[in-house]
Amino acid sequence: MGPAHGVLAWSHKQQTRFLWVIWPDSVAGGDWETKIPVEISEGTKERGYIVGWAPPEEVLAHRAVGSADVKMTMAKTLAEMELTDSNKSSLFEEGALDSLLHLLSYGDVKIKEVAAKALQNLSSLPKNGSQMLRQGAEALLLDILCRHTSSQTLRELIATTIMHLAMSTAAQNSSETPFLLLESEGDTDRLFSLINHTGPSVQQSILQAFHAMCLSPSATNVKSKLRQSKSHLGPILV
Repeated sequence: MGPAHGVLAWSHKQQTRFLWVIWPDSVAGGDWETKIPVEISEGTKERGYIVGWAPPEEVLAHRAVGSADVKMTMAKTLAEMELTDSNKSSLFEEGALDSLLHLLSYGDVKIKEVAAKALQNLSSLPKNGSQMLRQGAEALLLDILCRHTSSQTLRELIATTIMHLAMSTAAQNSSETPFLLLESEGDTDRLFSLINHTGPSVQQSILQAFHAMCLSPSATNVKSKLRQSKSHLGPILV
């Protein structure tokens, strides 16, 4: 059973409405409308829409989406889909970042983890990492990473995302106005201190983040903050 038949079977069984968005470049030849079987389009037209594009921010935030479970399912799709760089860029341009950051602020751990996994996926594109920095997303990420109540899975996802943001600073053009991942010495201290108090996966992501920042146009500033952090917190234990 292909994905299309799966949608029909699921919709029929659950008797629920749905929106199925088909990425323009996910169908060979691009003409996806002619490749939808008649029984699919006819069998689902009363309960759902099959479209080639939808604004993710409006979809995630729309009041008709309803429960947090549905929003989590949509965020999980973004987390697990194999997206092209073009897809990742389009999602951020259409507002997916704000919606995912909102989900990340939820109290439910599972929702946080799904949102964090989606952000980890989308932030691997340096352009998106730069946008997250411009919108100040690193403050929320660092707060969650430093929070003792955060699950290990959540901390690993957040640490990888922070590493992606650091890599986006290294990808900056030297002619551009540089932007930093860690604006204050206090933030540098907070992240640096976690190297001694987290598992190996988080440690590795933090070390790679600092390495990337030391390759950025702001490397001199970053290295100065690191030297100050080392004098405050002592040597790294590995």
